[in-house]
Amino acid sequence: MSHALSIDGIQTSFDASTVQWNIEVSKNDLLSTTPLSVVPSVVPATSMENVRLEDQQVHQPSLDPQLAVKVFRGQFEPLSKLLSVSSNRLAVAPALFGQGLITFDCYKNATEGSSKTEEEKSTGLMISLMSTISTQPELLTELINVLNRIEPFKLIATKLVEASYH
Repeated sequence: MSHALSIDGIQTSFDASTVQWNIEVSKNDLLSTTPLSVVPSVVPATSMENVRLEDQQVHQPSLDPQLAVKVFRGQFEPLSKLLSVSSNRLAVAPALFGQGLITFDCYKNATEGSSKTEEEKSTGLMISLMSTISTQPELLTELINVLNRIEPFKLIATKLVEASYH
C-alpha cells in the first residue's frame, strides 16, 4: 500500500508499510489565515530507519532530455558570468561536486590557484556541467537544487525551473 502527501504543491510518496505518518495540527493552525511553513522533520519508520522529509527541493516529473539541454543552454551565458567571479565559483563548486554534477578534477581546476584566468576556470566548469546535463539530463533537477541554495545563483535556478516545467 502506498500513500502520498502533498505540501505546498510538492508531492511525496511513501510505501505505507515502512513509514508511520505523524501529523499534528493545532486549532490555531486551522484558524490561521496565513499559510503554514513546513519544517523538515524526521519521521520514525517501522523498519527502524528514519525518513527525512525535505522542503525547498525541486521534485518534478522526469524532464525530456532534449528540453533539459535546451533549458541549460538558455542559462549558459548568465551562469558563465556568475562562475567567472571567484567567490561565486568557490561557493558553488563544493555543492556541485557533492551532488555528482562535476568530477573531482573539475572541482580542483575550478577552485585551486593556477595560471588559469577566472574566465578559463569558469569555462572549464561550464563545459563539465554541459557534458553532465547532455549525458544525464535528469541531473538538471539536482543542478537547480544546488543553485537555489546559493544566493547569487537563485535567479538562475528560478529561470531554469520556469523554462523546464511551465
